Amino acid sequence: QALVWSLYIFTRIQSIPPM
Repeated sequence: QALVWSLYIFTRIQSIPPM
């Protein structure tokens, strides 16, 4: 299930501000 993994990555990016 690539969709679940993609959503997980997306939420992680949203939680952690890019340097």
